Amino acid sequence: GAISYVSFGYINKSVQPISINGVQPTENNVKNNKWKIWSYEHIYTRGKPTGLTKKFLTYLKNDHIQTTLFNKLGYISV
Repeated sequence: GAISYVSFGYINKSVQPISINGVQPTENNVKNNKWKIWSYEHIYTRGKPTGLTKKFLTYLKNDHIQTTLFNKLGYISV
């Protein structure tokens, strides 16, 4: 066994989360800032996004994608 930091998307039957100071790593605890170990995912562009890059970023921010695909992949929507 080992202890490590992983993204929520990697937690499965073989990777089990632990609580720290009685706080479980849950989406709700991240959102209310009780779980302190988290980070944003970042997307950088060279200059203001245009064309397909702009369309892709718009797609990622779409409510449907934020509430379905992101959750399925283990990410917390913005």
